[in-house]
Amino acid sequence: MKFVKVFLILLFLHAVFVSGDEIGEISFSITPGGVILLGESTSYFKTGAGVRLSVDLRLNSLPLFFLKLDSSYAYIPILTLDGVSVYSASAGVGINFNPLERLYLAVYGTGGYFYSFVTDGSGSEGGTSR
Repeated sequence: MKFVKVFLILLFLHAVFVSGDEIGEISFSITPGGVILLGESTSYFKTGAGVRLSVDLRLNSLPLFFLKLDSSYAYIPILTLDGVSVYSASAGVGINFNPLERLYLAVYGTGGYFYSFVTDGSGSEGGTSR
């Protein structure tokens, strides 16, 4: 299994840096969003909002694959305090194809990290102000 991972990494590095052609297409998107609550969480939280920034890199040397980076921020108000801020970042890889001239399909997987904290108006990360 380790051999397969090393082989795929070397194949990717060769395709990106040794090909001599343009690397590929890069696209940016900014998406507004909302946080809709379900179940018991409606007793504690209000509807929130957020934004996501996505960057996709489609490589000319590997036309079926693309790389994806995402970063997002969401704010969810709490009924008794100011709210919860959630920051997240993820990276992944995907497969894309065009079955028709005006139809673009993509499947991707990402993994990442998020950090959240309660904003209580004191500027501290969670807890109560003293």
